[in-house]
Amino acid sequence: LLVLQMRWLRGIEYDLDKQFEKIAFLAVRYELFDIAIDVLHAKQRFYVNFKGTKKVKEISVRINGFEDCLKRVQRARRLWSEIGAKILQSNFPFEYKADIQNAIIALQEDLKKIKSPTIEFFLIFFKVELYQINNSYDQAQLILNNAISLLKNNPSIYTSERMAEVLINLANNEITLGDYKGAISTSDQAMSIVESKTSNYLLFKEIKFFACYYFKDIEMAESLIKEIYYETLK
Repeated sequence: LLVLQMRWLRGIEYDLDKQFEKIAFLAVRYELFDIAIDVLHAKQRFYVNFKGTKKVKEISVRINGFEDCLKRVQRARRLWSEIGAKILQSNFPFEYKADIQNAIIALQEDLKKIKSPTIEFFLIFFKVELYQINNSYDQAQLILNNAISLLKNNPSIYTSERMAEVLINLANNEITLGDYKGAISTSDQAMSIVESKTSNYLLFKEIKFFACYYFKDIEMAESLIKEIYYETLK
C-alpha cells in the first residue's frame, strides 16, 4: 500500500485502482478489516483528484461497512479473551455461565449482520462450553466437528494452534462420551500437526493415554505413560 501511494505521489503511471482493489480483496478475505479501511482511504484520496464526488461517496459507504465489520469482529475477540480469562480463574461453571449465554446472544446477532468466520469460530467455542456445562456432550461433539470444517475452509482463521485447540476439546469430549477409539484417533491427528516435545504434544499424548487406558489397550497405555514420564524429565 505504501509503495502504491509513493508511486502515485511521484507521478509514476500505475493501475492504482486495480491494485487498491486487489489489496482490499485480500484484506477482507483474511478479515483484516483495518487494512481494508486504510486501503479504501488511500483509494478515496486518489478518487478525489480523478473520479469525482459520486465515486468518493461510494467509497465512504464501503469504509463505513468495513468499520462495522471490524467493530463486530473485535468484539468477538474481546469477549473470547475476557470470558476465557474468567473461565481459567473460576472454580465453578456458574461463575461464568451467564457471561457465555450473553456472548452467544451477542455473536448470533452479529452473524446476522455480517458473514464472519472469526465470529462463527468464537461462537462455536462458547456454545461448546455451554453444552459441556449442561452435560450435552452429543451436541458439543457435533459443533466441534463443525469447527474443524470451518477452520479447514477459511484461511482467515486457520492456524495449527487453533486446530489443536479444537482437537484437544474434541478428544476430551469423546472420552466423556465413551468413544475411546475416536479419542485415540483424534489425539493421533492432533499430534501430527503440532511440534513434538512441546506442551501441547505432551497434552495430546496424555489424552491418548487415558483413551487407551479406558479402551483397555493396556500395552499402549503403558508405553505412552512411560514416554510422558521420560519427556517430563528432559
